[in-house]
Amino acid sequence: MQSLMLATDLSPAAEPALRRAADLARRYACPWYILHVLEGDAADAEKQAAARLERRMELLTRLAGRAPEVWIERGDVVDQITASTRWAEVDLLVLGGGPLNRYLRDLPCELLIVPPALERA
Repeated sequence: MQSLMLATDLSPAAEPALRRAADLARRYACPWYILHVLEGDAADAEKQAAARLERRMELLTRLAGRAPEVWIERGDVVDQITASTRWAEVDLLVLGGGPLNRYLRDLPCELLIVPPALERA
């Protein structure tokens, strides 16, 4: 694998996908990207997303053995994910949870879906 991208909504349910993407980046010693897409025009949403990712950067770098390149985009989630995977020429897109069937149509790469972790009693 040459590179991979994690598309995340930064929710707690996306945590397993984040860890899986970091593990794969380490295992394949490849560059990796984290993509977060903002829908709407909330003025401070981009700053909040960047701050959330920045607080996690040390952990992400340690887990993957290298820092991810972080992309925060605005627009339609499906369009931005498709365009970003094409532009970055990634081999694998990692997603976790959510209504995923709409992401599958036009992807130029493999897709790994990571379900949310089940809570143990």
